[in-house]
Amino acid sequence: MKTLFLIASLLILVVLIWYLPKAQLRRHRMDLLSQAEAIDLENKLRITISQILGGILLLSGIYLTYTQNVNLKIKENTELLSNSLKQLDDSNIGIRLGAVYTLDQLSQRSVEYNDIVFNIFENYIQEKSNKDSLQTERDIELMLKLIGKGKFKHRSIKLSDCRFAYIDLSGLDFSSVNFSNCRFSNCGFANSNFDSTSLNLAQFIECNLADCKFRNTELMVSKFRDCNLGRALLANSILASSDFSGCDLENSTFLKSSFGCCNVRIRGQGRGQLVEFVDCATIENSDIRFVKFENSDSTKITFTSDTVTLDHFQAPLDKYDELDLRKQ
Repeated sequence: MKTLFLIASLLILVVLIWYLPKAQLRRHRMDLLSQAEAIDLENKLRITISQILGGILLLSGIYLTYTQNVNLKIKENTELLSNSLKQLDDSNIGIRLGAVYTLDQLSQRSVEYNDIVFNIFENYIQEKSNKDSLQTERDIELMLKLIGKGKFKHRSIKLSDCRFAYIDLSGLDFSSVNFSNCRFSNCGFANSNFDSTSLNLAQFIECNLADCKFRNTELMVSKFRDCNLGRALLANSILASSDFSGCDLENSTFLKSSFGCCNVRIRGQGRGQLVEFVDCATIENSDIRFVKFENSDSTKITFTSDTVTLDHFQAPLDKYDELDLRKQ
């Protein structure tokens, strides 16, 4: 069928090139020309018509080739997307990891596919990480790393109510991600960024959060148990009813952060040895050497605990109410 159409088109072109010049000459009463002049003019018209038709055919060929390539690319991307979705349900972790890498490559091809892959990652993580498990699967860890590398920065990322364990997410950027009510157990976040992140009701159990940044972060009723928060920066953050029990806070800085309305009490000689934050933030059995509370709303906070180290602790004690520095 295509061959017959091509032959018919060629015949029409030949007819147009041959007879159209003659018709033009007759229309404009060019019969007064000599035979030689008429033949020369017809040939020039044929050349012009041939060039015009050739240009049209060339542009049509380019357009058809482009359209075919676009359609092939769409078909290829659709097949990759479909196959990757099937592979994510495979029991073999290697196949699932391959699917994640394929989806990552697909997300870089256009904004449309970036949005599609983002939704796949977000839904997959929430679905597969909503139950306590001994260790988070590596495909979920890989998805979190891709998110932390800024693959979907233009999106509002919601990963609340998830459970993660024994994964390394160090050096990544989780700014503006919603991790509300998530639980992280034995996870590595060293030198990661949590700026403008929602961590309300989140739990960090035995996690490495050294050198992390928490600027403009929501940490209300969050729990940090036995975590390493050395050299961490918490600035302009909301820490109401947060819990830092058993954490290493050495050289960490709390700058312009709010702990809510609480009471303060320091017991012991000098700077004291007993620390607890009650009804706001709790620091219990923690090493808070060199910790700085700069320009923070930490008035009326209670410090009580037998094993807290307070060497070089810096806080505006003149702002505290009901201080008791007597030896108990």
